[in-house]
Order: sequence, then C-alpha cells, then structure tokens
Amino acid sequence: MVKVTVYRGRNFVATNEFVLRKAAEQPLLQPVLVLVPDRFTLQAERWLLQQQPHLLNTRVVTFSMLYRLVADELNFNSTPVEVLDKTSAVLHLWTAIRQVQGQLTWFKNSAGHYDFAEKMFNTLNQMRSSCVNFASLENQAVSAVAKKKYHDINLIYQAYCQVLAPRTDASGMLEYLTTHAAKSTVVQNAQIFVCGFTSLSPARLQVLSTLCQSAPAVTIAASEDELSAQLSSYPHYTIETPPFNPQTLTVRNETERGEAHIVLEKIVKLLTEGVPPEEIVVLLTEFDTLAPVWQVVADKFHLPVNLDVGTKLSTLPEAKYLRDLLELLVNDDAANTLAVLFNHCSGIDDTTVFALDNQIVASDLRARMIPALKKLTATKDLVALCAQLKALTTHEKLQTIWDQIATACQQQILTLRELITLYWTLCSATKVSNIPQYIDRVLIAPVNDWVPTRVQYLFIANCTADNFPQPQSDDDILQEADLVGTQITPTPSLQRERNYRRAELLSTVATKQITFSGTHEDFVVVPYTPTVNFSWPQFDQSRITVGRDLFFPKQHVKPTMIERYYTCPYLNFWQNGLQLNPRPLHQLDPNTVGSAIHAALQAYFGPGPAHGNLEQSIAIGKAELDFDYPPLTKNIEKEMRFIIGQLSAIFETGQFHLATDVECTMQAPLAHSLTLTGRIDRVDFADLGNGERAFMVLDYKTGKVDSVAHSLYLGNKLQLPIYSYALTNEHTHFAGAGYLPLKSGYAADKKSYALQGFYDEKYEDLFPPALLGKTATKLSETTIARINQHTKQLVNQAVANILAGDITPQAVHKNTCSFCPLRGLCPQTGINCRNEQLAGKKITYKIFEEDDHA
Repeated sequence: MVKVTVYRGRNFVATNEFVLRKAAEQPLLQPVLVLVPDRFTLQAERWLLQQQPHLLNTRVVTFSMLYRLVADELNFNSTPVEVLDKTSAVLHLWTAIRQVQGQLTWFKNSAGHYDFAEKMFNTLNQMRSSCVNFASLENQAVSAVAKKKYHDINLIYQAYCQVLAPRTDASGMLEYLTTHAAKSTVVQNAQIFVCGFTSLSPARLQVLSTLCQSAPAVTIAASEDELSAQLSSYPHYTIETPPFNPQTLTVRNETERGEAHIVLEKIVKLLTEGVPPEEIVVLLTEFDTLAPVWQVVADKFHLPVNLDVGTKLSTLPEAKYLRDLLELLVNDDAANTLAVLFNHCSGIDDTTVFALDNQIVASDLRARMIPALKKLTATKDLVALCAQLKALTTHEKLQTIWDQIATACQQQILTLRELITLYWTLCSATKVSNIPQYIDRVLIAPVNDWVPTRVQYLFIANCTADNFPQPQSDDDILQEADLVGTQITPTPSLQRERNYRRAELLSTVATKQITFSGTHEDFVVVPYTPTVNFSWPQFDQSRITVGRDLFFPKQHVKPTMIERYYTCPYLNFWQNGLQLNPRPLHQLDPNTVGSAIHAALQAYFGPGPAHGNLEQSIAIGKAELDFDYPPLTKNIEKEMRFIIGQLSAIFETGQFHLATDVECTMQAPLAHSLTLTGRIDRVDFADLGNGERAFMVLDYKTGKVDSVAHSLYLGNKLQLPIYSYALTNEHTHFAGAGYLPLKSGYAADKKSYALQGFYDEKYEDLFPPALLGKTATKLSETTIARINQHTKQLVNQAVANILAGDITPQAVHKNTCSFCPLRGLCPQTGINCRNEQLAGKKITYKIFEEDDHA
C-alpha cells in the first residue's frame, strides 16, 4: 500500500516549505519528483538547490513535464502536438522573462537595447503558432521596444500569462497520465512531493490519485484551503499537521521606510517571547522594494519567506552585502540591536532597481552603501571607525586585518571610499562561522560578461576511498575548504542549473569519498585551493577509464578538443568534459553567423545535391540561423553571395579542382582504444599524372586567424596538419593547407581571401596565384614532415594528459584569459597563468627546422 501523507497547515508558505524540506532530506541517490504548478517551477528548483545542492536525482516537474517523462519512457507516439507546442512556448517565454529580468542593468547601452529587442522578437516568433491574440501582443511588444521601455517587465509577464492560459485545457495529456503513469519506472521508483497547489481540477486530481497508487510514497502540502477539502474525500490518506504554528508578519509594498523598523521590532518581540524562528513567516507582497532587506532578516533568524512569482526577490548582490553587514556588525545580542542597525542600512536609494537575478556591479553598490556606513559613527576619524568595526567582530583574523587597516588610515594611505571598498572585500572573502546554513562564504566578484561570482572548484573523477587524493591531514582540507566560495549564480536555463548542481557537490562530499553509479556521473567535486595538486597520478588505469568515459564517451577524439585543451586545459574540461557553456551575452552569437556561412559554402562547393546551386546553398545556410530578424538575415545573405562569388572567381585559376570523390572525413587510431575523427571543410586535388595527385586542405574562417606557425607549435591550431596527415598516402601527396579567412565588409580585394597557412615549395605552381599572398609560407618537404611529427606528439600528449586528469588552468596566449567565457569561474581568474616559457617569443616556421626538432 502506497503511503500518502497530507500535511495540512494554516499557513500556505510554511506548509509548502516544510514539504520541500522533506524532499531535500531524501537520501543522495533516491529518485525524487517534486510536482509543482507552472509558476512555482523555478522557485522550487532554486529553493532545493540552496538547501541540498547535491541532490542529483531530484526533479522539479509540472504536469506537462511529467507527461513528457512518462511518454518518452513508454515511447508514446500519439503526442498531442498542440499541447506540447504550448508547453514549449511557455518554457521559451519564461526563459526570456528570466533573461530580461537578469539583464536590466545592461540595457543602458546600445548593445543592451539590441539584446533586449532580439530576445523579444525571438520569443514572439517562437510563440507565433500557439499564443492567443498573438497579433495584439506582438504590437504591444514592438511598441515597447520602439519607445525604449526596456524595463517594462509587466509586458512580458502579461505575455507569459496569455500563453499559459490555454494550457489548462490539456485534457489529452492528463488522460494519458491517468492511464499510463502507473506503468512508468519514473513514477514507480520516485518519492513524490506535491507542493504549491491551492486546488486541482478534477482531471489533475485524477492524475494525482494515479500517482498515489503507483509511487513508493507521496507527500502533499495542503494548507487549509480548497485542496485540503478535495483530499479529505480519500480516506486512506494520512492527514498530519506540520510541527509548527507559524505567525505571519505581512510586509506590504506601501510600508514606509521610516516605519519599516516597526516590523523588525515585532520580530524581535516574538523572538524574545520564545516563539521559535521557524514559526514566524515574513510574507512579502508583490514588487516590494524592501524585499532584499526582509530576505536578510529572514536569513538571520531562519524565518520562512514567501517567494511569490511576482516578488522581485532572489539571491541579489544587495542581499548578500546586507547579510555580510549584519553578520560582521551585529554583536552577540543580535535580536536587540537589529532594529537599530536597520536604520543605518536604510540609506539605500529608493530608486534602486531590485529585479529577479539582477546583476548589479559591485562597485556601484559599494558607492551606494557609503552613506549607510557613514551613519555608523558620528566621527569622521577613520582610525576610530576601524576600531569600532573591529570591536563588532569576534573573528580573530578580521581583527588583525582591521588593525592593519587602521595603521594605513593613520598614515593617510586610505581614503574613506577606499576603506569602504576594502571593507566589502573583507565581507566577501571571509568565512563567518556562526551562519550554520551556509557551508562557506560567498565570494563576491565584480560582474563580468555572464556571472558575478567565482566558483572555485577542482573536479576529480571517480574519487573512491582507495584513490581519493588525500591532503596531509583532515584539518588541512577543512582549513582549505573554509576559504572556498560556494555561491552558484542562478541562470535562465533549468538544464544549466542542473549542471551547476552537479558542479556544486562540495564540502559535505569532499571528505566522504562517495562514488556515483552511471557512465557520466562517476565523479566527485572537491574545492579548489592554491595548495591542491590539480593533476591526477599519471598512468593510473582507473583514472584513464573514468577520463575516457567523461571526455570521450563515444571513444572519439576530435581535433577541436585537442586545440581547446592546448588553449587552456581548464576551459576544455568545462566545455568538453561537463558539456557546460556559458550563455552568450547577446542573442546573436557570432558563431551562429559563422556556422550559417560555413553551411552555405559547403553546400555550394561540396559534393552534395546543392553543389553549384547558389539559391539552394544560401537557403541551406539561412536554415542554420536560429533567429528571424529580416535586416540581419538580409545582410548575412548578401555576404554569402559575395563570398561564394569571390571564391568561385579565385578557384577558376590554378590546377586544383574541388574534390567530389572523397568524403571530407578522417579517422586515425590513437592509444587507449580511441579514434581521432574530424570533418574537413574543403579538399582540392590537382592531377600530377601517372595516377599521382596532390591535395590542398582548406578550413573556412569567418573570424580573425592568428599566426598559424605560432598556433601550430603551441597546439591550439592543429586541424590542418591532422587532416593533411590523414589524407596522405602512397599516391596522394600533401601540397598545402591553410585557413581561408572570409573577412566581413564585402571588400572587393581578393587578397582578403589569401591562404593563411603553408605549402610545399615543389607544388607552388599548382595554386591559384591569389591564394599565395604574404600569409602563405613556402616550406620544404623536410620541414613539413617535422610539423607532422610535432603534431602527432601534441595529439598523443594531450590525450594522455586529459585521461590522466590534468586540468591545470594555463593559457596559451596572453589574451586568452581576457576573452575566455569562463572568466570568474576559473580559479586563476586575475592571475597570469600563461606559459611563461614562451612569453614574448615570436614563433615562426623556422622553429621546426631547428636541430632539437628533428
């Protein structure tokens, strides 16, 4: 008999958080389904992430998401397309809402305006087939963009509601769940927790009844509302009361800032009277400008807070800084001093935009907080201020630092602004032990391209009790973990958050040597510290096995992975190992445009059905674009036509002809049962007579190409020699290889399309003259052979290092870190980790002619 427990409490928020807490307390490997309404999905996901980031088998689902899980497992082909289209539209729109809300501060420049407009148009296009009253909604959106109402979140929210409305008529989906959910192992193996509902339609209630008959256990949150009455008709359900009787304090948005301390005084009074903190609920009304302050209060006293969908409240930088302020400035008698301290904290400008996931530059926040800190003391004596701040903390390390700061102030080395900046740095980088619900302190870093915090971890695969890399003592690892930040910045993508959850497996696991089952889950994360050795033991067969499963699940190695490894091993680990990439700052990704142009060129010049057909090739290229914005699409199409025309004219000269008798792919065996595979953009052949022929390998590039010789030597550009080596045989000879940069701007100068690479001097007459400019280097056959040998060594070394687990951050160029998408995530952020052995050294092809390279 399935155990069904219904927790019926008087307070909706507290009851649902109690059930969510039950879900978070499940064993690590126990499958858990948390069934919530659509509006509650992301909030429940974030709440669970904050409580237990290592719950890898926990899924937050809606009825439609549960339908997808069950239907996919049972291979149900009769999918109600209309329902799924609407579901997809809602997910797209909800993602757009999160992205726009998270980037409000970027809309003050032209790039931000463009980014917002692109997101709006993309979302509306995705909704076109499913949104009710789409024409009206589109007109509103276009009008909002035209009038530069970039902060009008209400417009998007209304669009979300309009799309959401038709989903309630998903009778086919609910009927399928009622009939088939009991057959699904997803349901049969999972503990199910139902939260966030005030009532259920008869169809959804029937689905819930099916779940209650199939799952091992079901726990339902039902406050004293309609849902509670609906469930009372099921006599075998166990009705229980949550072990608390919360008192609700409502903080309304009309609360005057001068009266806000009254609410705090009520909290203090309740605590003084012995009311447990978990029985006090701070209920925030919609769009409360003081929401971050109440979040701080709730965190300080462990109070439940209502996270309503309309509340502009999340893990804001403001809340983090205020939390630091409370923790470092409130003495042991915090309950009696909090109200007084709040008066000092209320100096934040009323016009500050508090938005969900709003990323505000730390320096701006510090500037706004200076007036608040000035109120902490009546004197302008910085030395006295340091002494007062020192007296308000019991942290010995901080006390020593404050003494040093006071000395600097006495010598007039620091200004007030510099002192405050230093103060916030200390707040951000120091662990404070008396906040038990946080494992480590948050490391606040200035907002960069895409993430405002640092996540400093070392990922180690398959750490078991036998091969776990032990520090000198348990005290060492605890001391090191004490300084590691664990704050994960929320992102619009639920899937990315689940990946972050995998990455956030930290201190509680690092000392327990837990091994997970499954091909891609066999890894444990331990914190990065400067004293931890990044490299795994070389030639450890267990490491090699895990490394192969993690990086090469298909037993294939691609040249791009080798190049990325030599660009930076840490970057390769994130992008190829964890398959985790940061979202681009702008919707129009240059790589997307490049892929479209690539597709058009390969279709026109390749051996496929579109060979030589300009219009069909352009259509294939445009199909690669994931947006439909007519002005941009028209320009990209114009560029495709220009490039194809120029290249056709260039290759009419010379003796090479486009290969139509070979598949532009290659395979080469490597060690450890791996195969090097890749796809070549273009191969041209020239007939030498007597059955002999020479070939030229080309790789289209829509961006800038750095020095080929330099990149060949360092390893971050290896495709050309790899492909050349794969094509060479007894009767097919290497003539040349290079990148073909297709510069933007429609320049008529054919030199823009000159080869950037190298060629064999004895085949010079075969090439179109326009290709052999200053960027094409003539080499001897001996030098080319040495390049091939050097490439082979680099490939084997990279594969060995990857399998051995060496992910030490090391940039190949001095500017690599400046443009790296993982800035802020890398443990070496702000530190020069470039290979200094090659610093300042100009590398040319002559390096391959030296004796030590023979």
